Formats: sequence, structure tokens, C-alpha cells
Amino acid sequence: MKAIVDKAIKAVGGEDKLLRLFRWKEKYYIGESKTGTIREAILQPPDHWWQAKIDIAKDNPDRLDETHLVEAWTLVPLASKESKLTLLPEIKVDDKPAVGIQLVRKGKADLSMYFDKDSGLLARIDWRTYHISFSDWKEVDGVKYPSKSFVRTKAGRLHLWTEFLELERLKSLPDGLK
Repeated sequence: MKAIVDKAIKAVGGEDKLLRLFRWKEKYYIGESKTGTIREAILQPPDHWWQAKIDIAKDNPDRLDETHLVEAWTLVPLASKESKLTLLPEIKVDDKPAVGIQLVRKGKADLSMYFDKDSGLLARIDWRTYHISFSDWKEVDGVKYPSKSFVRTKAGRLHLWTEFLELERLKSLPDGLK
């Protein structure tokens, strides 16, 4: 399992490049809609998600759980000693072999993370009643990130999808955020 984690972290640029505080601008689409909505956010997972200078994760268990999901795709929890990792059976994601790890953290929803067997890049996260697939990898400031994600119900229906228009690593929180 350590080999899977090491390969995944190396594939995105290494542990020192993982995103721990960042800003994004995304366009998200509900279901099959062709009209998306643009939103910007600053994230400091696992506990903070600011939109319009308001921490929407504070006192909001559902958004806090979503913040944990975002942190998972940054791979930061894989490098944490607080995480319990368990090997999952190999599956296929988009007809490609993928190796899996279950991520368990105290007070957080369990996640199943699957990595492309060849590249080591994150291919899918299973969370709650959803399969979230990742694609269109880009690089900023030495770290690769999936610029598109597709959230489908476990039955296969498209729930929503997002496309990152901008992503920026931050060295500190902007003024006005705490």
C-alpha cells in the first residue's frame, strides 16, 4: 500500500507540493445542464471553505464533509499519520485498471480512492452515494491537479460536474479571512 501512496503523491509533484491552502475559480454544472455557474473559493482543508469571505464550512457539517472530500483529492490525507489506510480490490475506471485505498479519519466520512495503475494519478473517489471521477490534469506551481470532476450517483446518473478555470496556491490567507 505504501507503494501506491508514494506513487500517487509523486505523480502530482511530491509531498512538498501538495495543496494545503489554495484559491480556485470553477464553473460547475448541475446534471446534464449546458449552462454552468461560476464561483470562486479559498480552501484550507479539512476545516475551512471560504466563499465571498464567509467560511461556509464553519458550523455546517455537510459542507465540512465536502471540504474533507476536497482535501482527499489534494492527497494531503494520504501523507497524514492521522489517516488509516486500507488496501481495496483493484477495479476499472474508464476501462483502465485502478488500485484502491480506503481512507479513514476520525470524525470524517470514509472515502474509497482509486488511482490509475499506470500513472498513479487519482482516477476516482467513492464518497457517500457518489462516484467522483477526475480528468484533464493540469499543473500549477509544481503540482498536478484534476481540472475536471464528474459526480455521478452510484447508479450512474450525472449529478454535477465542475471545471477549474483557475487554481492558485496561497502562501497565507488573504486579508479579512481568519
